[in-house]
Amino acid sequence: MIDFFANKQFSRLKLAKAYVKDTDEPHGIMDRSSTVPDSLITDKLLVISRSGVGVNTINVEASPEQGAAVLNTLGVNANAVKEAVISALFQ
Repeated sequence: MIDFFANKQFSRLKLAKAYVKDTDEPHGIMDRSSTVPDSLITDKLLVISRSGVGVNTINVEASPEQGAAVLNTLGVNANAVKEAVISALFQ
């Protein structure tokens, strides 16, 4: 885990019998906006999941070469963006 996530956000992982721990050779990486260090992209890594639209903080060329899938959560923050734009219009 590179960024902070609240314990509540891990509840579905526990249901899937997955666990979270910090390690130098992870099987999966959850990222919000931090740059994923290339040193963590190893042949043991299975997936990198980024919260948000882009994957600009992930070395997308090295990840598939090592066998890791790169995912993002397209559209998950659309309502928050719309609310921010509308509130900016009224200021």
